[in-house]
Amino acid sequence: MLLEADKRGPAHALRLPYAPPDAPRFFVPDNLYVIGTLNLADRSLSPLDYALRRRFAFVEMAPQFGPALRQFLAAQQVPERLIEQLCTRMAALNQTIADDPELGPDFVIGHSYFCQPPAQPEEASKWLLLIMEQEIGPLLADYWREQPATAAAQLRKLLAS
Repeated sequence: MLLEADKRGPAHALRLPYAPPDAPRFFVPDNLYVIGTLNLADRSLSPLDYALRRRFAFVEMAPQFGPALRQFLAAQQVPERLIEQLCTRMAALNQTIADDPELGPDFVIGHSYFCQPPAQPEEASKWLLLIMEQEIGPLLADYWREQPATAAAQLRKLLAS
């Protein structure tokens, strides 16, 4: 409640439930902005999603496999061939996921998997392979649990030489 714009400042201060009786009351300052993220793919949190949507502004942020990620990876000395492969294949996979009537746009895969490239450029191929096999692959298997051939085919596309 205290995060809501009209409930901020000392006038709305409350004693926190587990605070000692003599503790100062708590309030959220008017100049504090809280930025959070919400993954819509986890439908177990739907009631919370609705509660948040009633109270706060939302800005959709789609995965970015374009110039910003390419420049970041290049600055980290990831070979251009791997950058191109990663960005092209992930964009294609995300289109497949978005077009799937059982999944849709809320299930596309974000670029955060690829924001910790190795310090040594010669390890980039292995780094990318491990992410695809150990993180993206299991996610695809979960997405297409009832269609394992589809998950396997999509992973093969990601791993193709």
